[in-house]
Amino acid sequence: MAALLASALLLASAACSASPSPPAGQGPGATAGTIEIGPPPATLPPASATTNVASASTVAASTAPPSTPAPVTAPPVTVACDQTDGVLTTPSGRHVLVRAAGAAPGSPLVLVLHGYTGTPTGIEKFAELTAAANAASVVVAYPEGTPVQEYTGFGWATGAGIFSTSGVDDAAALVEMLDAIIATGCVDPAHVVLAGESNGAAMSLVAVCDSRLRDRIESVVMVIPAVDGGVLGHCAPGGRAVPLTVVAGVLDQTAPYEGGRATLLPQEEWFAGAATLLNGCAGGEGVWAPVDAHVRRLTPNTCGVCTQFLAVDDGTHTWPGSSRGTGGLRPGTFDLTRRLVALAASRRPGCLAN
Repeated sequence: MAALLASALLLASAACSASPSPPAGQGPGATAGTIEIGPPPATLPPASATTNVASASTVAASTAPPSTPAPVTAPPVTVACDQTDGVLTTPSGRHVLVRAAGAAPGSPLVLVLHGYTGTPTGIEKFAELTAAANAASVVVAYPEGTPVQEYTGFGWATGAGIFSTSGVDDAAALVEMLDAIIATGCVDPAHVVLAGESNGAAMSLVAVCDSRLRDRIESVVMVIPAVDGGVLGHCAPGGRAVPLTVVAGVLDQTAPYEGGRATLLPQEEWFAGAATLLNGCAGGEGVWAPVDAHVRRLTPNTCGVCTQFLAVDDGTHTWPGSSRGTGGLRPGTFDLTRRLVALAASRRPGCLAN
């Protein structure tokens, strides 16, 4: 493990800037409810000291303490969910597609980061998440990265030597986008699940390792991640542990399960490093257990919070379990969308459930 972490830091400073080929399959009237937020409860005055007397008649009326006026309560401030269903633009000009149609105020949020050369509308289409989430009163938001120079679409600056943009502080951009989403009145800022696919999965790890975002994220789900030492270099021990689920496709040829494409690390290897850095998991092989006929779960040893790695044996480099895959890839049978909605709707930090 020490060798892996040392290697991660070295790779972070020497990440390759060569232009990669684009990943396979990635390319270009209900009335709103309200929340009442009232003022803090008025502070009651301390109870007056009492004096023992022989008879109430011996107490002069003029010496009675003055009566305490009743506290004045300000009317509640009403914040309405504006039912946002479209693109928000932040003050710095970044964009995020928000789907809050039918959501109640204070709903949980799933923030989904697209992959390299992807788009918000593209990941929305292939994840098939919006309708299922909104039906469960879960808001979904799809942030947009920055343009990929060599191809169409957008990407995230993760520090990786492949499938990454550069020269942008995307963690700061995500802070700004999250603030804009919360300002709609539809989202409970205490219940934010961050998910990402491929380059977006790597950005999810960068984000949760950033002090500006770590305490604002309830759980993280990384899907078919493209991670190398440059990505791991953003993480350091310490800080609040955050529940982490990684979903990797055994048949993935874009971010290969065994690594070896440019700087990308084997999936199980980088996960072990991230689990230690993010959640203080101990070294060792951990425990494997079956989830279903196609999925096995690896649970590391003695983690601070739920931390798991799911190996999907029929998974490729596309969102698992959807009705169609990007670029004609086979999605496999693991129903990621259902599990992701259930995690967000539970309003509890944790991992994807069976």
